[in-house]
Amino acid sequence: MRALKSFLGGRAFRQGSLSALLSILFIAVVVALNVAVSALSERYNLRLDLSLGQAFVLSDQSEEFLKGLTEEVSIHVLVPEQNLAASGDYFLQANEVIKQYERLSEYVTVSYVDLTRDLGFARNYPEYQLDSSTVLLESGGRTATLSVYDLFNIESDSSSGGYYVASSQAEQAMTGAMMSLTMPHPPTISFLSGFGEGGAGELSALLSQNRYTIAEDNLLTGDINPDATLVVISEPVRDYSPEALEKLDAYLYNGGAYGRHLLYFAGLSQPATPNLNDFLADWGILVEEGGVYQTDPSYLVVDSAYWSVAEYADEVFSEHVAASQLYTVVPEARPLTLLDSGGEKSVLLEFGEGACVDDLSEGFTPEASTRWGPIPAMILSKKTGYAEDEFSCVAVCGSARMMDAYLMQSPYVGNAEYLLNLAGELLAREEITIAPKTIGGSYLMLSELQTALIGAIFAVMLPIAVLVAGGVVFIRRRHL
Repeated sequence: MRALKSFLGGRAFRQGSLSALLSILFIAVVVALNVAVSALSERYNLRLDLSLGQAFVLSDQSEEFLKGLTEEVSIHVLVPEQNLAASGDYFLQANEVIKQYERLSEYVTVSYVDLTRDLGFARNYPEYQLDSSTVLLESGGRTATLSVYDLFNIESDSSSGGYYVASSQAEQAMTGAMMSLTMPHPPTISFLSGFGEGGAGELSALLSQNRYTIAEDNLLTGDINPDATLVVISEPVRDYSPEALEKLDAYLYNGGAYGRHLLYFAGLSQPATPNLNDFLADWGILVEEGGVYQTDPSYLVVDSAYWSVAEYADEVFSEHVAASQLYTVVPEARPLTLLDSGGEKSVLLEFGEGACVDDLSEGFTPEASTRWGPIPAMILSKKTGYAEDEFSCVAVCGSARMMDAYLMQSPYVGNAEYLLNLAGELLAREEITIAPKTIGGSYLMLSELQTALIGAIFAVMLPIAVLVAGGVVFIRRRHL
């Protein structure tokens, strides 16, 4: 008994009790703090997204849209939240993105509906075939639906024959649908056909997802949609007929009111198109023969001298892309030249001094080139009517491959965002444009010396530091 009293009254017991009490208090504080932060996070969006490209939070453009939102919007996800979040990384990301809308706006509510339990929900919307892959949006008596798979870019795997999610478009799909409900009358963009045009499907899909109305007009058999304020021509394999160019000219002139625009993409695989080239030359832009060859390896993105990054030569159209520190790739491009004719012209994208023109002859070497950079990669020409606000623009890009799916969906490249900004600026559109996001890691480029140094830190120095710290603690506690 005396030994027990001595032990309980001893210094070691008092210090041990104090340590145990402090440990319990510390754990209690951590738990309470975690609960408080979780509650505040749900209410005030106190979250930090460290993913590549900020994939789990909304962009500044979406946040600005939500700040200006004055109509109630209800988002019904027709699948239990735990089922959606447990379906994979991209489904988890889509779920987090959807929840952000409610966190950032008092006008947005998000609910999850289990159709197997709430049998009456689908009867309220007989015009739709609702199922567990549907997201239903409501605002002011108007409704819109998205499939869960509209939230992703799906691609096929040629080796396995299956499909996989290449990138997320959850934000652009959700924000676009909300804009459709709350902002009527989106601009119309027409993709022209009739002369073997192609390669613009990815751009068409991207514009559609960002709430543009997409049309297609065959100039060989008909006229241009009068509602279209922008038309796109992509790498035609046959020259435009004089009749088709007359329609295009009349469209851009618009009876003297102007206000119409053309976006033209050339390509290396095109045959000669003298009629179309003469039409563009009237706007002060010449599409040259040959291809752009990049000799500076720091501008190459793949092992090809024809896949080159272009520099931003105009701040208006590149502001958002440059702010995101993304570069724009203009691969397999035809060289462009500014002419004295036409309207007011500006270079939007250009290849630097390390680029030259390859005449595509056999045995070409850069030393034999007769033209070196800077070489325009995209040029804008503007013709103005009697008033300054009455104008039409023609933008010419030397590369239709700029719209390749690989580039448009890559989180490391700004092609999608640049083209969205270009369309928005041409149409004086104040609404937002959002590019897809990819979930995944990025590569850390290290030299052999840096790799050896990091290996030594983790394999040798860090364990030694831990042992030294442990020894110091052990020695000090021995004398307590």
